[in-house]
Amino acid sequence: DAGQLTQLFINLISNSIKFSYPQGSVDVSLSTISDGKNEMARISITDHGIGIPENDIPLLFTRFFRATNVNSGSHPGTGLGLAIVKQIIEHHDGSIQVESELGKGTTFTIEIPIMRGAAING
Repeated sequence: DAGQLTQLFINLISNSIKFSYPQGSVDVSLSTISDGKNEMARISITDHGIGIPENDIPLLFTRFFRATNVNSGSHPGTGLGLAIVKQIIEHHDGSIQVESELGKGTTFTIEIPIMRGAAING
């Protein structure tokens, strides 16, 4: 679903921008992987920002959860974006992983099946 995938990337990239340091950067990479039967798109979105406490990572995709190091005054949000991302990825039979280091940044890596021959509307 092109609309859902667009929402997924808007949520992840806007979070990466929001939690980056001023004049920071966000890197997006795309590659493909295959196990011989299935071909997957692997997309990584990396920021160089505040990072996420290790204990918070298992809770990131919970509705209304916000990392404990987030100042709601300077980083407004509802805590719904990553829950929506997880739901979209599961709907597309994909997966998401998170790697983060406090003060250095976060990488979200998504893997979703590539649908060959499917029409793209958008």
